[in-house]
Amino acid sequence: MKIQCNQCGAQGSIDAAKIPSQGAKISCPRCKNIFWVKKEEPLPVPSVGSAKNPMPSGTAVQEASPIPPESGGAPAPPSKDTILVPPETTAQEADRAARQGIEFLRKKMFKEALESFQRVVELNPRHPEGYRNLGVIYGQQKMWSEALKALEKALEVNPKDLQSQKNLGILYLQQKNFESAFSTLEKVLTLNPKDTKVRTYLDLALKGKKSQAKIAQEPAPPQESMPGTPSPGDLSRGTPENLLGEKQQVPERVPEDVLGRVREEPKEEVPEPASQKPAEPALLEGPSKPEPVKTRVSCLLDEACDLLDSQRPKDAIAKCKEALEIEPYNPSIYFMMGLIYEERQMWDQATQAYEKTLELDPDYEGAQRNLSLVKKQRKKPIWKIWGRK
Repeated sequence: MKIQCNQCGAQGSIDAAKIPSQGAKISCPRCKNIFWVKKEEPLPVPSVGSAKNPMPSGTAVQEASPIPPESGGAPAPPSKDTILVPPETTAQEADRAARQGIEFLRKKMFKEALESFQRVVELNPRHPEGYRNLGVIYGQQKMWSEALKALEKALEVNPKDLQSQKNLGILYLQQKNFESAFSTLEKVLTLNPKDTKVRTYLDLALKGKKSQAKIAQEPAPPQESMPGTPSPGDLSRGTPENLLGEKQQVPERVPEDVLGRVREEPKEEVPEPASQKPAEPALLEGPSKPEPVKTRVSCLLDEACDLLDSQRPKDAIAKCKEALEIEPYNPSIYFMMGLIYEERQMWDQATQAYEKTLELDPDYEGAQRNLSLVKKQRKKPIWKIWGRK
């Protein structure tokens, strides 16, 4: 007898003879959902000699229903909030629409892709590709509120969807919600430390948080009075009035030249409109490129290298720590600190620096090689390290 999970739509078969008359609880191997299955009661057998009522076939049909209450009563009818899983043909149609939507998305046919994935969530609200790709499409069209709702729904269906979590963090970054972006992207980096793009986005979120905090601490500049606005002293003297007590309008003086002719005011030249700024990148492309951050960190690392060559290791370490305040997840900074500590024969600190480099980037070849050399140096006796016999 064929059965189908009422949550994820997975199908399977079970021997009808093993199902008792009162039904049985079945655990879905895919989503671990437990649902109730029982055999349908056979139809009453008509009389043998009746020609109007032919003998029915003896096939048994399964019925999937919610788990009955512990009290032992009949299964409760499904509520309005219950999501009914579509039959096999509808589930296949949802998969077909998802494949078409992904193909449209690759070709950047966003209108057709949007229609396909809207069809997917209509047929199967718990389809893994539905709300995730709806969030991508809305993000590509810069429809941020719709993208936010779709990504939140995707994480509600599958909380372990790393792609939706990453796109949600980028969306927060686009909206300059740096606090939410930092917390969301930090979770993604913890689960997938090899994703270098997430590390870049995380650095931008941290920089945005610091910038917002700095602006919040600065006092507001004094507001300049607009031209023509009366000062407090003018208001205290009151508005000029005529003898009848009505407000007197002060005529505006027209500028004149020496000969008494009206002098025309020079017209201000309106600057030509600058070239339009490039549009902000869409959701999957992430925020603007972090050239200023990388350039600053590169300068600090160059200064640290020069200080190391000048036999000023303490100042070189200070430059590295300053770079870490800008990009705390940059493996090159920790690698430079490892070189400095190794030059000073501070093996423990060098080991920690190289291990941190490999934690952030496991494929960092220089750190792998230097870490093995430092570990060998730690095992040597002190007189061999200093070159004594």
